[in-house]
Amino acid sequence: IYLIGDGMGLASVSMMQLENRYEHTIFDRADNIALQKTYSLDNRVTDSAASGTALATGQKTNNTVLGQLPDGTPLETLMESASKLGKATGVVVTTYVQHATPGAFYAHVASRHDYATISEQLLYSDLDIAIGGGTHFFDERYGGREQALAAISNRGFAFYQTLDAASASSAPRKLILLADKEIEQRTGYLASATTAAINHLEREGGDSGFVLMVEGSLIDGAGHGNDAEGQQAEMRDFMEAIGVAV
Repeated sequence: IYLIGDGMGLASVSMMQLENRYEHTIFDRADNIALQKTYSLDNRVTDSAASGTALATGQKTNNTVLGQLPDGTPLETLMESASKLGKATGVVVTTYVQHATPGAFYAHVASRHDYATISEQLLYSDLDIAIGGGTHFFDERYGGREQALAAISNRGFAFYQTLDAASASSAPRKLILLADKEIEQRTGYLASATTAAINHLEREGGDSGFVLMVEGSLIDGAGHGNDAEGQQAEMRDFMEAIGVAV
């Protein structure tokens, strides 16, 4: 289970330790702590596409490039490698499933903003479950909701708009989209979605196991907005998801 706090640094973690009055947080359960250099191939300051690609493939690329080298050479992702080994795979995010970090685990495009192609590549991927927002981009790619639902079904995904409906289903592949874009009302959402994904992947992966990527997607956005209170709320949701995973 690969847990990514988007734009989350040591300061974000320290802030939560302060909020918790120095009592242990979920981060303090880690046996090891490491530092990493996050520069992209063409910039000292990475973006989520280049950093997501590095996390998903082990190789650096230019900013805005997703799942491939700057010359267009596709890079095999963690999810693609896992699928070849017979493992079930999935992504859970608080933003749309076509966003840069989740997209890096299944898509190969020159621009992170090419949401139409990323939406199409998600449907042609081997993912067993994807949970987040993003109905708007499927509707846009396929010309409307009815056409989008047909495309989703044709690629073997069962489509749901609530976690409860998805959890009650035994469909082998699930696309759970809870918002047009980002998921705005989500207190406890990330933990619930992580639980749903783990339950699904344990069943579908069987003895071969599974790989799941969970992203606290909007930690970075709160940082960009100088919104400390908002970032704390995003961190709390992410920490709950970590607790579920642990």
